[in-house]
Amino acid sequence: MIAALGVALLQAGAIPAPPLVAWSVEPESVTVAEPFRVIVRVRAPRDVTVVFPAGPDSAQVVEAVDPPATSVGEDSAGMTERRATYRLVAWETGRLTVLLAPVTVGLGRTAQRLDVRPEILVASVLPTDSAKTKMAPRPALGVIDSARAWWAWALGAVLAIAALGWLERRRRTRRAARRPPPPPLAVAEEALTGVDALGLLEAGEPSRYVRLYADALRGYLSARVAGASRAQTTGELVAALRGRAIPVARVTALLAEADQVQFAHRPVSAARAREVAREVHALLSASDEAFARDVPVPPAPGRRAGRASPKRVA
Repeated sequence: MIAALGVALLQAGAIPAPPLVAWSVEPESVTVAEPFRVIVRVRAPRDVTVVFPAGPDSAQVVEAVDPPATSVGEDSAGMTERRATYRLVAWETGRLTVLLAPVTVGLGRTAQRLDVRPEILVASVLPTDSAKTKMAPRPALGVIDSARAWWAWALGAVLAIAALGWLERRRRTRRAARRPPPPPLAVAEEALTGVDALGLLEAGEPSRYVRLYADALRGYLSARVAGASRAQTTGELVAALRGRAIPVARVTALLAEADQVQFAHRPVSAARAREVAREVHALLSASDEAFARDVPVPPAPGRRAGRASPKRVA
């Protein structure tokens, strides 16, 4: 233990005894990065203010682990013992001085500053024969190099995931390209199922219900007949249907009624809308059977298919 004597403290007249400062180190010898304690004690009158330093600067070779813990103990003859315990670590070897600021005793111009200079012996963690074998610790890894290595692995993982996603998307695209398109009848029936799911009749919209059903029929006929298009007028679409063994008259009547509902705002009841729906289903079934047979329409009675060329008389 090393003790140091402070100078006389003048505060409100004479005091029984001057303040005393002492310190101790536990343990007296440590290795690098091994915690140790420095205990600083100040003996001063009860009514005198004692301020301990916060601890060594973090830039020093000895730095604090925790804030100092202070306590006060009673003494005789109007004196008290104030104690501050510092928990520290050292980062270099050899006998080191712990650089603590002076302890301030008193206030104002009469305050005294008592120096504290504890020492600690720091031993190396290397083997005792390291100097003979020329052993030396490896240098610390660079922060930038470690970050680059981490980013390299992360970038590789992202590229691998992107490549797998691209291969999977390409495989699905090729499979979809090889898959034959759904038949027009299935497409039309799926569209009608979607119309029924809208609940238009229950919502009081039979006109829209009829228009959507007629549009599904137009889409089916456009997919089955060359030269037919959903964008054509009813007359143009019916003209493209001639020559096919389908109920053209029924198709014409239904599409004409749908045109009246859509363009002339002809009122239609929910009961009539259901009849139109049944007729569309029937026309789809009958037309699909006719397209499957591919039987041309016979020529009308009284009309000749063509004029025969006259025979030459020898």
